[in-house]
Amino acid sequence: AELIAGDPNTDIAVIKIEAEEMLEAASFISIDDVKVGEFVIAVGSPFGLQQTVTTGVISAKGRDITIFADTLPMVNLLQTDAAINQGNSGGPLINSTGQVIGINTLIFSPSGGSAGIGFSIPSDTAVNIAEQIINYGKARIPYIGVEMGDNETEIIGVYILNTVGGYPAWEAGIKPGDIIVEFDGAPVSTPYELFAEILKRNVGQEVEIG
Repeated sequence: AELIAGDPNTDIAVIKIEAEEMLEAASFISIDDVKVGEFVIAVGSPFGLQQTVTTGVISAKGRDITIFADTLPMVNLLQTDAAINQGNSGGPLINSTGQVIGINTLIFSPSGGSAGIGFSIPSDTAVNIAEQIINYGKARIPYIGVEMGDNETEIIGVYILNTVGGYPAWEAGIKPGDIIVEFDGAPVSTPYELFAEILKRNVGQEVEIG
């Protein structure tokens, strides 16, 4: 396989495979259609053991994790208790009908082995970033140009400290002190939730913000 490009912020890469016969593509399903408690199967190569499958359930949705200070946080992750070990990264997390709901990315493990707490990048993010890499040769992360702060008001939403001149939020008239409560129809209550919604979109795409 040939590596086309990868994006360290979202842990997604695209490879190209030359095949003599047409390969059948997997089908993907949105995180919005995934339920906590749903049965899932993780596929990967833990410790080099090829095509290993483990089973479990979706333990939680919408997990947000900051790995390194100089990279963007990984947001809206799926948490599963299916055994995920070193070597599972990049393998799919699929539901009982074989649809891909996420890409395995990391584990929480004090010992280095599976502790029953694994995380997957939702298909929404993975497919969007992959399409950007295919179309543009790199991931293009949308940026609306806001600085977010602690929301000490009674309004549930994302408090805006400042907007950056020349960027979409500033051009749209969003001002310091405003609170974003909805992004393109999806309610948002934390900066992580807002960033997760932004990641689903493309640069130049128009959205409605409440």
